[in-house]
Amino acid sequence: MFSPALRQLDIKLLLAFHEIYNERHLTRAAAQCGLTQSALSQSLARLRAIFGDPLFVRTSSGMRPTERADAIAASIRDVLVTLGGIVDATAAFDPANTERCLSIGTYQFATITLAPHLLSLFQRYAPKAQIKFTHAGPAEAPHMLARREIDLAIAPFDDIPDGLCKTILMTGDLVVASSRDWVKKHDPLNASTYFAASHVSIVNHGLQADPLDAYFDNTTHRRKIAISVPHYVTALHLVSCSNLLATLPRKPVDWLGDRRKLAIHPAPVSLPPITLSAVWHQRSNFDPFVVWAIGLITSHRSSLLETSSQKA
Repeated sequence: MFSPALRQLDIKLLLAFHEIYNERHLTRAAAQCGLTQSALSQSLARLRAIFGDPLFVRTSSGMRPTERADAIAASIRDVLVTLGGIVDATAAFDPANTERCLSIGTYQFATITLAPHLLSLFQRYAPKAQIKFTHAGPAEAPHMLARREIDLAIAPFDDIPDGLCKTILMTGDLVVASSRDWVKKHDPLNASTYFAASHVSIVNHGLQADPLDAYFDNTTHRRKIAISVPHYVTALHLVSCSNLLATLPRKPVDWLGDRRKLAIHPAPVSLPPITLSAVWHQRSNFDPFVVWAIGLITSHRSSLLETSSQKA
């Protein structure tokens, strides 16, 4: 099942490779490994024999990795992280003392409601930890998770690639936002006035079109799109000062509606619900910090995704 070369490897050799690759200096790498420089040189000799490549070339500026070393460095790091997670998972994880940073990729509307409440939970249970939000939707997130650019993605995922895990956080409805005086200027909002009106659509980064328009493409109806923007805040601002309508998840409208002096209407036509899921790489199942964070989010999903107006 395993190659003879693999049987010659051990964790100490992988750690030696990792430290030489990071430090680009044998003396510093030896100190990180807790070895003498002579012992580390012996480990490097074994690695060279196993991989059939010099791996590192001595230069005036330090140890320069070869193309082969560059090609395998990320895989070796992943192996070490996975092994470390298996070992660490057997020990008690104390969130109160962790200084890790949880990187979450998501859309703006999830950040609006998730960030304040998650920050409060972290300040209570993991005060030394940090949270970093970055923009990521279903198109970008799988690649970002694979490259370790984010720990967790929260977005409206349908299918996910192999190697990822998913749990549903919430399922919500879509509503229609308009200016406060829209109904006075027009007839009450119904299917006819909805499709007769002009709309602002939200096309998130990484998408070619608003998913709602893709849904209408399978029906006999079409919206008249006056303008497309990438953010919910921009869309709601446009709605507040025009005759445009915007159809979007209830959460950001509830949160921003009063601030923008908007009217919120139930959708006058049948629309698919929006499902928000948390997705992570399967290797994170061996990372106690990420496992803890996922558990925190899922166990508090109702309050985390609750809007300020609902809590009032």
